[in-house]
Amino acid sequence: MTISCDVDEKNGVIRKEILKIMNIISNENDVEFKIPFSVYLRRPDCEEEEKAYEIISCLFRTKDVTASFKEAQEKIQIKSGERVSNNDDTKFSTNYGFKLKKGENLLELRTKTIVPISDNVYNHYFTLPCMKYTATFNINTDKYSVSGYGFALEDGAASEDNKKNVSYARIGRSLTIRIDEWALPGEGSMFIINPDPN
Repeated sequence: MTISCDVDEKNGVIRKEILKIMNIISNENDVEFKIPFSVYLRRPDCEEEEKAYEIISCLFRTKDVTASFKEAQEKIQIKSGERVSNNDDTKFSTNYGFKLKKGENLLELRTKTIVPISDNVYNHYFTLPCMKYTATFNINTDKYSVSGYGFALEDGAASEDNKKNVSYARIGRSLTIRIDEWALPGEGSMFIINPDPN
């Protein structure tokens, strides 16, 4: 997964373009496989509110399935008192069925988000078990920096043999979090955008 981020101080928003690439392995042919995609966003208070979440493209085994993937999207406005968490105003959810072939099935999903500048945290939770995960967050301005970590991956109660190997690499204004083993549902990564103190 790659996240490219721009901070627009003038309009008070953060714009992100997200590319998720997943390689789904199937032992059988013609198996329908649903991946639950959900995004929780605070709505930006600006003229771009309707563009808070956009699906740019969805390719499955190099076939463009963007139109049908968009049709499966559900948008839920979360009213005050019904929030899923403290800062979420809108949930975008897609539970699209992919027809798997035996072997590797490559899925590429490109999306854009716009959130208020105060919504400076990006979380990615696994909804299915995942082997070999890499997330790179690029911030495209000198005024801000990014920090991040993997969560629920390094259980302090786990024995040394059961701890997951999570690596972090920083190059310029980019931060990469990598896991070279199985990650389980509920685990994930978090990136935080902050003004650069330098």
